[in-house]
Amino acid sequence: MPTVRKTTLAQLVRFAIVGGFSTIMFLLAQYLFVGLLALPVMAGTTLSFAVSLAVSYFGHHAITFQRSGAHFRYGPRFIVVTALMLLVSNLMAYGMVTISGANYLWSSAVIALVYPTGSFVLQNLWVFAERTAPNDS
Repeated sequence: MPTVRKTTLAQLVRFAIVGGFSTIMFLLAQYLFVGLLALPVMAGTTLSFAVSLAVSYFGHHAITFQRSGAHFRYGPRFIVVTALMLLVSNLMAYGMVTISGANYLWSSAVIALVYPTGSFVLQNLWVFAERTAPNDS
């Protein structure tokens, strides 16, 4: 059964720092791939997302949740959560903007709050949750 450490303010701060650094790396990679190397936008964005995803995973693994090893356990879970949050974000954007007619900037602000919150909760409860032996008390 996985156990979850108590969330602390320090952990939330580490999560925000790693997320911010991951975003900065996305923007730098975007500048490199699209701006300097003149790759097509879709290819550059895909590569930039891959860079950001790697930075995010290793940062949350080592810094936010302070884990070591077990990348074959944590890595696939992290990708599943990232894909799920991407799907949720896109469905929210479609629902708010296309169906409801809300302003895209307001919708983006809502998604900017929902995505990291959901991501943190799922990473804490599932992705980086530690296993305990059945007889642990």
